[in-house]
Amino acid sequence: MPENGTPAYSPRVAAHESDAGSLSRAMSLFDAYSDMQDENQAAALAALRMRDRALHDALVRLLVADALDHALDVPPWQVHALQEGGPAALPRTAAPAAAPGSPDAK
Repeated sequence: MPENGTPAYSPRVAAHESDAGSLSRAMSLFDAYSDMQDENQAAALAALRMRDRALHDALVRLLVADALDHALDVPPWQVHALQEGGPAALPRTAAPAAAPGSPDAK
């Protein structure tokens, strides 16, 4: 401990605490930013970058991770079929058709 009685922190520990704080704050902003239209999101991110670079960077990492395709984005039966050497799942480009006789059926 230094002479003044406060614990000594290494720069590495301080950086980790700063990253954790930025990530926590970014998670609190994530829903609002992810719901924005592209143009509005870009403008809001640019303004955030000017105010708080660490928060901006953490939020962008979350938004990019959310936008990427992930193995868990497909139903489990398709994952199982792929693991068993079955046909590859087709990308989902539209909502599935409504069940016959349902109010949504045309």
